Amino acid sequence: MANSGRVTSKSDRASRRPGRALEVLVARIEQALANNKSASISSPCRLRDRITGRLREFDVVIQFHENHHEICVAIECRDRSRPVTVEQVESFSTKCQHTGVHRGIIVSPRGFHDTAKTKADALGIACFGLEEIENVEWLVPKHFELRSARVLRSHFTFEPAVPVEGGPETYVVVDAGGNELRPDDMDAAAAKAIDTKVRAANPGIGAHRVLMRFPIGDLRLLNRASGSIVALKAITAEIEYEERLQLFPFKHLRYADAAGGSSLIAEVAVAKVDLPQHEVEFLIAYNPQKGGGMITSSTPKPANK
Repeated sequence: MANSGRVTSKSDRASRRPGRALEVLVARIEQALANNKSASISSPCRLRDRITGRLREFDVVIQFHENHHEICVAIECRDRSRPVTVEQVESFSTKCQHTGVHRGIIVSPRGFHDTAKTKADALGIACFGLEEIENVEWLVPKHFELRSARVLRSHFTFEPAVPVEGGPETYVVVDAGGNELRPDDMDAAAAKAIDTKVRAANPGIGAHRVLMRFPIGDLRLLNRASGSIVALKAITAEIEYEERLQLFPFKHLRYADAAGGSSLIAEVAVAKVDLPQHEVEFLIAYNPQKGGGMITSSTPKPANK
């Protein structure tokens, strides 16, 4: 399965309005299904009204080239508590006609009134449904598994190459430029060492303690009072860390043509992985007869105030 096409999303303000989550989900499903690398998927997207000259906003717009033609597909996502009505279909159809859209699609998790389906068929508007299902046969794992390590404590020892006078408070560790080594630097070094050198041995889930040696590089000791420099003989650290296994469940969805005998467009599996600074979403959209694709997206978490 390949990830093709590209998708763009607009401002943060748009991401907070009601119904936006459905629009983003539909845009990502369409991106995963895109088999045309020239496809451009935007959500939301404004197209100019040919009559009034004003910009009209669509939830999702897919634009791609076919031979020497540019095709524009617009999608309206109706995240409401009631089925789509005839009036809503007529309004969307008119909007498409006035903005040069070649194909219009309405996606509604709540379904469509029968009269709305009839009107949509007459106007050339496709009606898609999106419903949650228990599972999909092509995806065996029920969860997305994430193994990670978290440093609980680290204690670094900097051994001088020659005997020195005074206690640890007399000296600081600096680099060749005179920049002091900070606690955050040591924490980062400990975390990197655990990830790159220790976890390759596949430690068991739970708490661990290791003693590690670190390269000296250009680090040295600086006497706070005299300003004299002392070379280092060795850098060691005792690190306590926790190996964790987190399970993030897949949510399964059925994306189908609601007006054409509920013919399948794709089955979808979505897992949201909660990381310290980001939420990462893995989405797989797949049709057993036509194939599909997978995409990942990352959303930064708001900074703590």
